[in-house]
Amino acid sequence: MALDHVLSPLTINGVVLKNRVVRTAHATGYCASGPVNDTLIAYHLARAEGGVGLSILETASVHPSARGTMGVFDDAAIPAYQKLMAAIRPHGMAVFQQLWHGGAHALGMDGGVPWAPSPIASPTIGVVPLAMTEAQIATLVTAFAAAAQRCQAGGLDGVELHGGHGYLLQQFLSPLTNRRHDRYGGTLENRLRFVREIIAAARSAVGRDYPLGIRLSVEPNPGGLGAEALAGIVRALDGDGQLDFFDVSLGGVLTYPKMIGTMYEAPGYELAETARVTAATRRPTIVSGRIRTLAEADAIIASGRAQLVGMTRAHIADPAIVAKTMAGRLAEVRPCIACNQGCLNRLRSPERRLGCTVNLAVGLEREHVITPASGAKTVLVVGGGPAGLEAARVAALRGHRVTLVEAEPTLGGTLALAARAPNLGIAAEYLTWQEREAHRLGVVIELGKRITANDVRARRADAVILATGATPRRDGLQAGSPGLVVAGIDGDQVITVHDLLATPPPVPRSGLVVDDVGGRDGIAAAEWLIERGARVTYVTWHPSLAPSLQLASIPDAALERLRRHDFHLHVRTILRSVQPGEATIEGLAGDGRRTVPADLVVLACQPEPERDLYAELSGASGVHLIGDALAPRQLPAALASAFAVAKAL
Repeated sequence: MALDHVLSPLTINGVVLKNRVVRTAHATGYCASGPVNDTLIAYHLARAEGGVGLSILETASVHPSARGTMGVFDDAAIPAYQKLMAAIRPHGMAVFQQLWHGGAHALGMDGGVPWAPSPIASPTIGVVPLAMTEAQIATLVTAFAAAAQRCQAGGLDGVELHGGHGYLLQQFLSPLTNRRHDRYGGTLENRLRFVREIIAAARSAVGRDYPLGIRLSVEPNPGGLGAEALAGIVRALDGDGQLDFFDVSLGGVLTYPKMIGTMYEAPGYELAETARVTAATRRPTIVSGRIRTLAEADAIIASGRAQLVGMTRAHIADPAIVAKTMAGRLAEVRPCIACNQGCLNRLRSPERRLGCTVNLAVGLEREHVITPASGAKTVLVVGGGPAGLEAARVAALRGHRVTLVEAEPTLGGTLALAARAPNLGIAAEYLTWQEREAHRLGVVIELGKRITANDVRARRADAVILATGATPRRDGLQAGSPGLVVAGIDGDQVITVHDLLATPPPVPRSGLVVDDVGGRDGIAAAEWLIERGARVTYVTWHPSLAPSLQLASIPDAALERLRRHDFHLHVRTILRSVQPGEATIEGLAGDGRRTVPADLVVLACQPEPERDLYAELSGASGVHLIGDALAPRQLPAALASAFAVAKAL
């Protein structure tokens, strides 16, 4: 594979990057607002060993008035950086630090009221911020400069100022959030003043021969900084001659689905906007947007739209993409499926830690090392869905002799079925990787074989891992009204999402999706029907569409797609009865019953764990239950249960 562009070196103000692959700044939550610690070092070290050219450390708050995931507002950061660089330097990965202040979107370290250019409340924390005085502005200019100097003293290779994603610097730049009437508001020249003062102070602090750049982002909001306006800002800052590079992305706090696009976005989706901005400068530029492979990155650089390409989530999923690709082991690269559940969802949840659905070692690089077992065992895995395949992979990596038995003629279980739904095809890439790894590691796979308890006993395995999955529920049980018996639920027009994708029915004129789970299943069914021209009514007892995916920024993007069609959403609503060609629904908030057209009713209900084989083997030693058979949950939990069991064998 010719990758001459992405694998060629690039120099930014004296710092040589060995290739053009960048891990852009992304929160991990590992440092709890403090300086770099051992967990963060181990996380970045794994990517350095994997061959990355440049990593930009996550948002580091420059001042106690904004609580971030890291802090660089005192000298404790310096020895921590030195320890990081001592570990990273031998592997040739350059490291920059992103300097940040959250503005309206960040409380102070002591819980204090946010600082911002204008008193416009953040929708993320719901607090009206203090409009900054000129004295506070001067304080932060000094703080950014001092933070840059600490980065330099700590041995980091460069600094990136965070001027995008709706945080403080962009709040000053954007007319959406800057309503000031002093010399820091109004005209573009005035709105640029704060950023220019920070750049000048930082440059003075670190000197001319130290890389200094800025991250900016296009605001896809009415009245915001569109691509042309942002290009004008880039031209202005470029003309000042103080910056060495520009990192350009899309979206922000107000538009998470665009900032961190899910599997519904195509690789390189940001470039339609960001390339219009990068064209405004001849200095090195970085772009992002769900780039998954070195081939995709190479094509972007070859096109001239940027000189460096961010591959952040791709490297969360597999730290060694560069090394594996260069060694011709492309098939071994674990793919990111852009589900946003292990990374974004966990970061925005109370857990506040970066993880990964498909790479359970993320954030646990020291603890999750898969070591050889003290003695090889025979391991029987029953079930070839993602949990069964993960258990087989990890057990084989430990040196065990593994056989996997699957009742169906193909592997993949319900995830393979889900991959047939609109916009979910990328899930099949992960299953393909799992199957390849199983074969590479010597797992014996037996397909089309439904195994019994006697069969299990006859094999005399040292350990048995049951990944028998779950069965779709057809009785119409709704958690919002569990005592309700839905009249007509056994009619011919009622099917499950499993039925819809496995054996698609004739396309109806109207469909009713009943979502009891609040996850991807209901959305998948609705999009399947919508794509075929059906009118869709969506009923859920939850207060919103797919709330379990809200932190992963999936529902808003799904609603945007669905509402382009004949789509009708009813939240806090249940299904009461099914009649030929129609159904009766009822609001839980006392808003009465209504009849809606429903030639087809599709149930997205919690499935029932398939534990019959486990019950028959009850009492036998060495029998483990994993995946949906343990508890039907989302993919991260299923894989985590498999990993834990197999790693302990």
